[in-house]
Amino acid sequence: MIVSIKNTKYPAVRVRDRKFLFQILDLLSQAIQQFGKTYVQTFIDLNNLKEKMIAIQNLISEEV
Repeated sequence: MIVSIKNTKYPAVRVRDRKFLFQILDLLSQAIQQFGKTYVQTFIDLNNLKEKMIAIQNLISEEV
């Protein structure tokens, strides 16, 4: 989703992918609450994810 948001030239694709990305982030947040950050980090590099989210911050905060 992050790569798609970053590379697309179509606003509609960005809106669609932003919606899915936020759903995934919500599920990730729930997993961290339930299982703990250390356990989740064995599957997902949370630091890398944070860096990528910061990189596309201006693209996902735009209103269409």
